[in-house]
Amino acid sequence: MSVERLRRRKDIQQLFLNGSVVSSKVALIRYAFTDLPVARAAIAPGKRLDKRAVVRNRIRRRIREALRTLPIMKKLDFVIVPRQHAINLGPIEIAQLLRQMFEKAELLEKDDIHD
Repeated sequence: MSVERLRRRKDIQQLFLNGSVVSSKVALIRYAFTDLPVARAAIAPGKRLDKRAVVRNRIRRRIREALRTLPIMKKLDFVIVPRQHAINLGPIEIAQLLRQMFEKAELLEKDDIHD
């Protein structure tokens, strides 16, 4: 399932104020259910993660690629805030850890969860 970009600052702020949280050593995910027919995501690596834009953009690309492989349910908005541990991980490891986080929060489509 494809995930669209969550772009509006107001929508992202609402997630940080009212959204639910699931976290691990790799990332923090704030999420909320919506009435929209699609899933929307924002990836927000802050400067605390690394001051170099190249590093932050690399993590952003790896997370975006991982999201393409996950069967994320529709009607969901979420923000992923990567943590320091994510810098040293490859794209496959990030995808596995994100899958575990989404399964923990029960945000994946029911028929596609692999045990």
